[in-house]
Amino acid sequence: MRKRRSAFVFSFVLTVIFCFAGCGYGFADQEAPDGELAAPPPLAVKGPPDVVVVPSEQFPNQYVYMVPGMEGVYVYQGVWYRQNAGFWFSSPAYNGIWTPIGVAVMPPVIMSVPVEYALYIPAGYHRIHYGEYYGHWRSWESGRYWHHQAFYQHEMRAETRRARMEHIEHHRAEARANEHHRTEAKAGEHHTEAGAVKKTESKNAVTAKGDKNVEKSQQNAKDSQSKKPAVAVKQNQNIANKTSNSGQGQKMASQVKNSKQQQTQGQKGAPGQQAQKQQAPKQQVQRQQAPKQQAPKQAQRPASNDKKKT
Repeated sequence: MRKRRSAFVFSFVLTVIFCFAGCGYGFADQEAPDGELAAPPPLAVKGPPDVVVVPSEQFPNQYVYMVPGMEGVYVYQGVWYRQNAGFWFSSPAYNGIWTPIGVAVMPPVIMSVPVEYALYIPAGYHRIHYGEYYGHWRSWESGRYWHHQAFYQHEMRAETRRARMEHIEHHRAEARANEHHRTEAKAGEHHTEAGAVKKTESKNAVTAKGDKNVEKSQQNAKDSQSKKPAVAVKQNQNIANKTSNSGQGQKMASQVKNSKQQQTQGQKGAPGQQAQKQQAPKQQVQRQQAPKQQAPKQAQRPASNDKKKT
């Protein structure tokens, strides 16, 4: 009876120590993101879960219990422990408040059992009801009750634990591969998003440049349309000036031409008149000389006739 009481007091003291340690001590070696660590979500169970006893190679005389089918949920000496997102939490009950606890004050027997162990328990492995556990876990531990059970003896064999660890290592390799694929997928998505953003920015820049070019061409068209009447008026003025200048030039040219023609005709007429004036005395002289020449001829004609008659 005294042994039971001392065991109960010892377990209670350990529970209090672990709870207080989780609240304030030993947490420095497990840094939380952003300076704060949110409590994990409640266990996905409809009611008090069953547990299974699993052996520890390093601590064979101690019993640690886990929730089958769940990763990293333990019960040790009436206290619940749980690993979530790489951090450890403790609670006095499965549905209680989960308090962060440091690795340095975690029970060593829990740390010696992999968190994936309960995932590979055989289907026919002995299960312990929630109430049964809380009613007998002290006596089971003090009397080494499970060491006399066949399923536990089988689970403690080296080849059995080796098979469990092989499954666990395979599970961890798959988890690492999945994490690597997720990381690559996120990096690819980030790269694709960055490329899409860059493509959109370049497209927007081209569109903006095109819009600027369109606006510039429209402005140039407006400017040309506004300048066109002024240019047309100026051209018309230039044409009118040219026409008037050409008309005046033609008029002046015709005047010069007429003056030249008149001068030429004057020059031609003056010698002709002088020649006529010079020829007039000659004609008069010829007219005066003509009777003198004709008279002897008429006098000679009768003479010739007389000669013929004789």
